Amino acid sequence: MSFIGQLTGREEKPVTEENELDSNLDYQFDMENEDTIFDLPIDVYQDNDNMYLRAFIPGVKPEHIDVHITRDVVEITGERVESEKIDSDNYSQRELVWGKFEKKVLLPNEIDVDRVKANTIHGMITLKMPKLDKNRAVKVSLN
Repeated sequence: MSFIGQLTGREEKPVTEENELDSNLDYQFDMENEDTIFDLPIDVYQDNDNMYLRAFIPGVKPEHIDVHITRDVVEITGERVESEKIDSDNYSQRELVWGKFEKKVLLPNEIDVDRVKANTIHGMITLKMPKLDKNRAVKVSLN
């Protein structure tokens, strides 16, 4: 199993038409299972000083999203709750995802967790995470 597969608990498959169909069928089946935890699509990128993470989570209030950060891991969890329960037999097409979601990301650089800033606008969460300066020296006063 790949490193990403070990981290997420899912084996990665090459993108093929057959795997795409299997994924779509698995997705349709999972929508009926209340215990299913959906993956959260994200972008992670960096510049010289910071790591950034963006996640698009429309329809979920910020207070219903939990973000936990260590020096090199970001974990986002939450739940998108349907405002109205509709019997599955009444759907002619169902693509929206409801239920619990989570994402755990191993960052390529350690970050300074005390200086992380978070922002949310119209369902887009952006984390600005300053890279940890391992060469930073601190003067210590002696008594």
